[in-house]
Amino acid sequence: KFECKTNSDETEMKLRVVPVNEFLKPLEDQTCQEKEQVMFECQMGDDEADAEWRIAGNVVTEDDRIQIKKLEKGIHKLIILRARISDTGDISCTCVGQNET
Repeated sequence: KFECKTNSDETEMKLRVVPVNEFLKPLEDQTCQEKEQVMFECQMGDDEADAEWRIAGNVVTEDDRIQIKKLEKGIHKLIILRARISDTGDISCTCVGQNET
C-alpha cells in the first residue's frame, strides 16, 4: 500500500504484482482410437493459475467422460476417458486471462 499526504489531503493506492505466466510444458499432439482414453497435459509457470480447456473452440466441463485436473507445480490435465470422433480437432488450454497453448 502506498500513501501520499499533504497538509490538507491524502491519497493511497495498492500495487499488485502478478507473475508473468508462461507455459513451461506446452501441449503435444495425440492420436487415439475411438473409445480409448487420451490425456493432455501442460505446465504453467504460475502454480496458482487456473486453466480453461477447449475442444474445437468449445469450453470443456467435467462430466462422466471428461476429467479436468489441476495438480502441483502448475500442471493441468485434460483426460478424455472415452474419446469420440467429435473430439477430433484442436484442443487448447488457456491460462484464465493470459496465455494459450
